[in-house]
Amino acid sequence: MGPLLFAIGGMIIAAMGFLHGVFTARDEVTPKVLAPRDPKVLQAMQGARLGIARDTDLWRAWLGFNHSHPLGAMVFGLGCAVIGLFYPLALEEPLVLIAAPIIALIYLVLAVRYWFRTPAIGIAVALAFIIAGVLTA
Repeated sequence: MGPLLFAIGGMIIAAMGFLHGVFTARDEVTPKVLAPRDPKVLQAMQGARLGIARDTDLWRAWLGFNHSHPLGAMVFGLGCAVIGLFYPLALEEPLVLIAAPIIALIYLVLAVRYWFRTPAIGIAVALAFIIAGVLTA
């Protein structure tokens, strides 16, 4: 049962990452989901150059960050799912036992500190599945 619980936790994080990527792609065309609600702020972001790179603006950087962020979540989540479903013996490895819950916990801390309620709840549920998977493996 442990490997399946571990895989479910990973699939939750992967699914959340995928949805984040879809929302970001949609915002490329029609900024709605990850864009500021105030159109003046969006305009300001599009006109604000970065100190580190004057050839881009804050809006493009924001989109880039929001395209790369879900990739990490999907890789981590799919990695957990693959381990749980196809390589359950890997759950006996100390690196997996320690790293997976710590990474999920870091995502939870980031969600609570910087994001909003929905990802925090989803990551908390995923973390619970990952920990349950580790403890019952």
